[in-house]
Amino acid sequence: MGQEYARERFAIAMSSLVSLGDIRKRLEGAYMSFHPVQAST
Repeated sequence: MGQEYARERFAIAMSSLVSLGDIRKRLEGAYMSFHPVQAST
């Protein structure tokens, strides 16, 4: 997984957090954006 992919996922998560709507749904969306991202070794 490259850095560009991780940055893209981060941008999606941030977009989820700052959008309008219920905070629980926004947090879930942000979490689901990051869930598959893992540190490379």
